[in-house]
Amino acid sequence: MTDYASRVATAHSDGTPTFCSDLDKYNESDVKHILEKKWGCTLHDVGLMHPIDWYAVRDGRVVAWVELKSRSHARSKYPTVFLNFRKWWALLCHQQTGAPGIWVVRFTDGIYFVRVDDISPNRLRIGGTTTRVKSQTDIEPLIDVPIDVLTRV
Repeated sequence: MTDYASRVATAHSDGTPTFCSDLDKYNESDVKHILEKKWGCTLHDVGLMHPIDWYAVRDGRVVAWVELKSRSHARSKYPTVFLNFRKWWALLCHQQTGAPGIWVVRFTDGIYFVRVDDISPNRLRIGGTTTRVKSQTDIEPLIDVPIDVLTRV
């Protein structure tokens, strides 16, 4: 497992750093296939520079907007897991299409999810890494989400 502060930037075609490691790509691909099978949908990438990862399609219609967070520890290690406020906001805004925003968290011992409607932004704090790795978003507003609101996939 690569330490967050040791990650090496990859670049978008315009030169913008993306910081998407091979491990990130593996985690996304692995979870994507599991969710597609369990939820009976096809997940499509929203776009490399977009704040959320996928939109889900079933029967030719968008049925959900999905963001994935992969953690390097078991679900029970901490009482909360953080969601970047900007990603919460993006999921919330995308719900205006009529499809729910869903946040998925992959822990070492399982994959869990919660609808963005069930995440209270009242647990807002400033957090992130103490070592700036890539950008201003290394330290940003975060929402502490209680582990007990997550449902196992």
